[in-house]
Amino acid sequence: MTEKTIEKVSKKRSKLRAIVIIAIIVAIVIGGGLWYAYTQGFFSGGSIQKLPPATEIIQKCSIASKNIKTFKYNLKLEQTFSSEGVSQSIVITGEGEVNRTQKATHVKLSVGNQLFNEVYVVGNISYVYYGGKWYKVYRPLSVPQQAANITQILAKKCDMTVKTIETVNGKPAYRIEVNVPKSLYYEIYTISSLQNPNINVSALRKMMKINKLGITVWIYKDTYYTARVYVYMEVNITSINATGTIKVTMNYIDYNKPIIIKVPPEVVKNAIPTTEIYPS
Repeated sequence: MTEKTIEKVSKKRSKLRAIVIIAIIVAIVIGGGLWYAYTQGFFSGGSIQKLPPATEIIQKCSIASKNIKTFKYNLKLEQTFSSEGVSQSIVITGEGEVNRTQKATHVKLSVGNQLFNEVYVVGNISYVYYGGKWYKVYRPLSVPQQAANITQILAKKCDMTVKTIETVNGKPAYRIEVNVPKSLYYEIYTISSLQNPNINVSALRKMMKINKLGITVWIYKDTYYTARVYVYMEVNITSINATGTIKVTMNYIDYNKPIIIKVPPEVVKNAIPTTEIYPS
């Protein structure tokens, strides 16, 4: 390869990396926001023979969710983007814990064995590890009520269908598929602003075109707590003529088991105050 070719490929890879980071933010918040919407019973839909209607399951899920004080979750995010013969794939895994009474959450994201991102949220203060440094932001990283308001708008126009009963995390769960009208795809971008106030939602909408969106949720049959959420997206990145897929799977476990979330003293001491959640 010539130096010019190498430089060209390098620039394309840099652009793809930037797009991947944005996609990570969008996908993770989609998963988190949808989980909240499901547990609050904001979705309504149809049913199939011999299985309870989705409305019944979601209503019971909404009632059960009021008893949730703590829970843990793990996630897997798979992404592939291609532009002019240059492809980049990334798999991010993570785990988190939430204490609703404490109004706190802690999550770690890794690429392979390397820590990529870590976040503590306590009240309205977020501590974010990014780019090798800790930052302190006086704003929660995700505001459930705001996310719920957004997903509620979507939910009123989405149909849900109970497909079957499957084993998830060792327990039987209802598998429910959500049909999101194509006209509502871009509403999801609004959720991303909860995760990163520096993302211009309007600009992001112009840059990323969603061609396909699939959502599946599993709800435990015995407790009616959410067991798993799966989101699949096919997108076009118009700014660099790239195509890509985003898959995120979130499993929810250990409901109402003892969890105390504490920000390590060294993080509090060394965190750099900022107004940006992901400083450039």
